[in-house]
Amino acid sequence: KGQHSSRTHVAKSDEKSGSCPTCGLNDMPAKKAPKFNPKSIQKMEYTVISFMLLFGVAFVALSFLTGAENVWQKLTMLNLSTWLTVISLSIINYCARGLKWHLFAQKLQLGVPIRRLFLYYFSGMSMTVTPGKVGTGIRLWFFQRCHQVRYARSLPLMVMDPITDLAALLILCVIGGLSFTAGGQNTSVIALCLITFVAVVFLNKPSWISKTIKALYSLTGKRKKRLFASLQRLAKNITQLVSPWLFIKTVALSLLGWAAMALSFQMILNQMGADLTFLQCGFIFSFAIILGSATMSPGGLGGTEATMIALLATLNIPLEIAVPATVVIRFTTLWLGVLIGFAHLPFSMKLAKK
Repeated sequence: KGQHSSRTHVAKSDEKSGSCPTCGLNDMPAKKAPKFNPKSIQKMEYTVISFMLLFGVAFVALSFLTGAENVWQKLTMLNLSTWLTVISLSIINYCARGLKWHLFAQKLQLGVPIRRLFLYYFSGMSMTVTPGKVGTGIRLWFFQRCHQVRYARSLPLMVMDPITDLAALLILCVIGGLSFTAGGQNTSVIALCLITFVAVVFLNKPSWISKTIKALYSLTGKRKKRLFASLQRLAKNITQLVSPWLFIKTVALSLLGWAAMALSFQMILNQMGADLTFLQCGFIFSFAIILGSATMSPGGLGGTEATMIALLATLNIPLEIAVPATVVIRFTTLWLGVLIGFAHLPFSMKLAKK
């Protein structure tokens, strides 16, 4: 009873925050965070499995349309050493990007041990293909449930993680775009880089963010006070994670992870008989991931695969190579992570129940 009372007191006190003397935005209690339980997680697992089955059915259907015998022949060209190398590079990708969360958590002083943090990070990968960033949300729930870290403090992780991933993917796009002669592609990449640069500069100016939120609050007739108060707290915490050195380190880790996957893509294509360079594979892979994410589909499903196949077709890669190569790289990039997440999720849930 004493422990329960203490935890309840901590949870209630975490919902309180100071008030802003000028606009009073921060005097509202924090919005209640999402709750996860075994039943809701089981429903999300069914959703993930359904998407996995649909992905397999779509691959089989596309194989028959492009010539099933040729597609399966290309798949058999990948020997055991290639599979082991590709899986190893995928694990490097997951670990490098998971290490970013450790650096961010250290900066925010969340007090989550690195072993626990990686456990929660891998567990969140099980929900990668669920709508609404549930995979990231469940990681923050583990922080709150197991370490009493309130959501207002950990929420910047949900924002900065995709920003650093996007910056790394854009770097791969720029470097890989140099291997193409089409000027339109390079122009698009440069435009995306400029947008990201402006966004990072904006995030690094706390006063700009605060003034923008207050201006929007005034334009709405000072309605939705709770929403804008949450935005103020989120902006204040995000600015702690946009220091130049931390941003460079986290983007470098993302770049290491995504470059490892681009190298895997090149190995797969070369093994199947397509002679492409690392720069070309890096551009195709990163551009497809960015475009797939822009479709807002869970895990970029559909858009990412279609973009990869289309870009490979522009390089005169036949469909009997483009289709299986895309499926293999998406398995190691996406579905392997989902399986690893399912393996870690029960241990995280056991800790959360305690």
